Amino acid sequence: MSLAPGDEPRAVPTLRVLIPSLAVLPVLSTYQLLSEHRLRISGPGPTEVYDLDQHGVVTYQPARLRLVR
Repeated sequence: MSLAPGDEPRAVPTLRVLIPSLAVLPVLSTYQLLSEHRLRISGPGPTEVYDLDQHGVVTYQPARLRLVR
């Protein structure tokens, strides 16, 4: 799947692993590239927004992740 800024959101079948049971559930997640360096993913849980570097690697997610090189 390829995404470009300004494209409509795309629904993709994914798997969700529940903690602590490790049960695996099939779900439908929606991906949308908001800009060249921002990706929004929504699904059965809360919507998340990720910052991406020039290679598409996640570099930041508020309150969860910051890539340090």
